Amino acid sequence: MTSQNERSPMYVVLAIMPTAIGLLTYQIPHSVNFLPWIWLYLCPLIAAVVLAGSRQKSKLSRPSWGVIIASSVIVGASLLSLRYSASEPVVAGVYLFRNIALLVLAWLMVSIVPDYRRLFCAILVGLSLWIALCYLVIAIEAGNPDYDWRRFFVSVRHVRHLGYLVVFQVGIAAGLAFTSDRRWQFLIAILAGFTFANLAGGRAAILACLLAAMTAAVLSPSWKKNVGAVACLYATSVPLSFIYIPPQDHWGIQRLILTVLGYTGSVNMEAGRMMLWERALDLIRQEPFYGHGDGQFIYHVQDLWPAFHPHNIYLQMVVQFGVIGALAVSYLVGRGIWINIQGQHRNVPALAAVAGTLALGLLDGPLFYTSALTLFVMCCAALYREDKLLRQARAKQ
Repeated sequence: MTSQNERSPMYVVLAIMPTAIGLLTYQIPHSVNFLPWIWLYLCPLIAAVVLAGSRQKSKLSRPSWGVIIASSVIVGASLLSLRYSASEPVVAGVYLFRNIALLVLAWLMVSIVPDYRRLFCAILVGLSLWIALCYLVIAIEAGNPDYDWRRFFVSVRHVRHLGYLVVFQVGIAAGLAFTSDRRWQFLIAILAGFTFANLAGGRAAILACLLAAMTAAVLSPSWKKNVGAVACLYATSVPLSFIYIPPQDHWGIQRLILTVLGYTGSVNMEAGRMMLWERALDLIRQEPFYGHGDGQFIYHVQDLWPAFHPHNIYLQMVVQFGVIGALAVSYLVGRGIWINIQGQHRNVPALAAVAGTLALGLLDGPLFYTSALTLFVMCCAALYREDKLLRQARAKQ
């Protein structure tokens, strides 16, 4: 790797921009918060990747025909829903632009990024600073009667959504820790991630973090020792989680204790999810082929619960893109996982982060938000590096 790549602006964007954008946007309405993450994070990231490629004089690799067809199906389904079924075509159009930009980002990353360990280190730094900023906002604004700290806008809609980011933090840190000789820094990042997840108090996110870390441990050479390390780190994170308790018992590690004792109203939350899932199934039956478009779910559930997504990424994909588009998304993600597992060079950080996010998606909607979706796409692109190496080897034969 050249010294130019070591100073790549791509790493600067990943490490610094999340915190910078958070400071600029945490007081603006969530209804427009996703726009800064497109213009100030996603677009500069694409520009930085292109700049890195031009410095390295990298050649863009042609994706496989399966990837091209699946990507075309997703875009085609979005265009059809934009034309025929979207409740708010302008909103659907903005999300379509975002999704096309993410497909381009994935293609560029597979072609250009030579060292994914450096990439993941930059992402890990950015995530750690970003999540720490979120909790700083909570601590500062908790006593402000004019500010609803439970629904602050540092990329996420409310505190519970911090779990989306922590899953990536823990998965990437665990993947780096268990495949590196210098691992103590990454073990500290895992411990911090578990503590952050406990502070948010989301049960699904905590389980997803544990699954992500365990996935990295199992895929590593010394898997028994690493599984024990994960258990010890989480056990250590529990008392650390009492150092700061958010000023409401619906958040924090104490929420989990109260849930076990039956005092948090979790049954109502679960019943709310069931209503959203039933409405999602109704929407799928209404338009099973190309869906209703991205960002449209909230316009169909105002009478139930003003949720932006059905709190299940699998239902969310079918509602957005229809059955065919959802199968195309499944192909893109599944093919990357399969090739990586079967290949000689497993990208453990990417596999762990993707596994944790897919598990979290059973009960929540992390892939609705631009920040989490961008991280997910970058991890999936990292999985395709093995495919690129195999295709290059076949071309030389």
